[in-house]
Amino acid sequence: TTSAFEQLARASSASILIIYGAVAAATIQLRRRRVNEHASPFVIPGGLTVPVLALIVVVWVLAHIQTPEAVGLGVLSAVITIAYVLRRPAVR
Repeated sequence: TTSAFEQLARASSASILIIYGAVAAATIQLRRRRVNEHASPFVIPGGLTVPVLALIVVVWVLAHIQTPEAVGLGVLSAVITIAYVLRRPAVR
């Protein structure tokens, strides 16, 4: 049996992985759009290899989390999404 601390540690790790995956996906999208602000962008060798591999690893690890943590993350994601949609200003 797992303690409450272990469950919280797993849930915390999974939520950090979700954020890391979102950053990797945003990197891919921004590079695809060639978004450059006022300075030249930071470029690493390999192009999209690093963010694509990061996404693959994140998805693989998240696919192996236990059911209680997956349900908790799903509920948390739904609540955060609803709060975002309700608080976001209307696009004109």
